[in-house]
Amino acid sequence: MGMAMLMILAFHLSRGYDVFLFKSIFSRGFYGVDIFLFFSALGCSFSYNRNKLSKFYCNRAKRVLPLFYVLVCFRLLWALSSGDNLNMSDVLATITGFSYFKIFGGYWIDWYLCALLLLYGTFPLFFNYVRKYELGGVIFISVLSTILLLLVPMPWEHSCLLGRLTIFALGIMYYVRDGNITDTDMKIIRWLTAYGLFLLSVDLLLPNNRTRFLAPAFVAPLMIWLLAKLYEKLETRCSGILSCVEFLGKHSLEIYVANCMSMVICHQGLGLQGYTGVAIEICILGILSVSLFYLNRILTLKLG
Repeated sequence: MGMAMLMILAFHLSRGYDVFLFKSIFSRGFYGVDIFLFFSALGCSFSYNRNKLSKFYCNRAKRVLPLFYVLVCFRLLWALSSGDNLNMSDVLATITGFSYFKIFGGYWIDWYLCALLLLYGTFPLFFNYVRKYELGGVIFISVLSTILLLLVPMPWEHSCLLGRLTIFALGIMYYVRDGNITDTDMKIIRWLTAYGLFLLSVDLLLPNNRTRFLAPAFVAPLMIWLLAKLYEKLETRCSGILSCVEFLGKHSLEIYVANCMSMVICHQGLGLQGYTGVAIEICILGILSVSLFYLNRILTLKLG
């Protein structure tokens, strides 16, 4: 999770600043989202299978909603300070997350948190489906999402979610199988990975194509395996670095929300550029992350 968070942060920096180092190296850092969703599916499966449904939803709500509403308040206040005219429909759509669907209006918050709430809300359906059909169900989801992305025009933030359903389902399947993946499963997963590498090559040659968010989902198993090998190396040689990475993973949502806020402040507010902008944003990100860590801990304690 920590490595995935670093990939996402680096990607956001590569998008925000015209700096060759970030543009050339971290332009595919958004693949970290897929690693995130794989482990998120594992965690949800563990919680869902060991708790009553009400307890499961309560745990998910306590983890996500406080940070979601911190970001909602920040974005609404920023909109008002910028002179935007928000009516009651916009406010309601924003605080409920319906602004993600772009149906009822609202102010744009963040695609990932809204998508995460949607995945958590429908998780029992996902879990029971994958538990019943296992790898066949995962393959069906991958085929269906590919067809929809190719044939149905949609905003990029919806493509982001649809293209990642495969890796989310794969995380559930890994839990259902208790980590036991057969040789036949591995052969199929290798073929899916090869398909993902093909999609990646298409994306590199034809950027902004409709299958852009499919490639990471299929390549993610390979990335997770490589990160596991890296983890083993760090565990024996660089325990200090590993502790930092684990801390980032444990508080990934706080850091992600802080990153959303720092991007708005640095780009829309301060208009930062170049390496100086990168350095300042990293400092602001650090301050906001620590603040959100303590704020979220206080809110979690009060919520019980």
